[in-house]
Amino acid sequence: MRLALMALVAATLLGGCLGPPTPRAEVIGVDVEDVTADGARVVVRVAVTNAGEVELPMPKATYTLSVDGLDAFSFTAVPDTVVPMDGGQTVMVLPAAFGLSGLEAGDGAETASGGLAGRGYRVSGSLTYEPPGDLRRLATNYRVPLPFATFDASGVLEP
Repeated sequence: MRLALMALVAATLLGGCLGPPTPRAEVIGVDVEDVTADGARVVVRVAVTNAGEVELPMPKATYTLSVDGLDAFSFTAVPDTVVPMDGGQTVMVLPAAFGLSGLEAGDGAETASGGLAGRGYRVSGSLTYEPPGDLRRLATNYRVPLPFATFDASGVLEP
């Protein structure tokens, strides 16, 4: 049994080298979408490019968005997205929510952007993708984690 598991791990690593290339994930925007008296909805837009010769399902996105002066927002989403092959691109929209009750009136909490405009942000995360093939399915059955692409960006929220 142990030998079979070691062979499976070796084959998975080798298959990963021969499998599709890792997709590229790039943050293309972080925007304040909606503001109420209690909170704000912010979205992170991530462009995912697949240079491989097969479509890649993206079953999971895990990310953290930090905004200066507010508690960080961490989330795991199930985007149910497939990135097309041969240089195809998909833009994933990842939501985040922030309570604004801690902002003082002088902090600009009464403005249209809920006092978030001009605040620095930092976002980082990973997008899990599912390579095709029987070997990958077998590895998944043995709880070998799926591969992932990472993203990271920082900037200032615009009004």
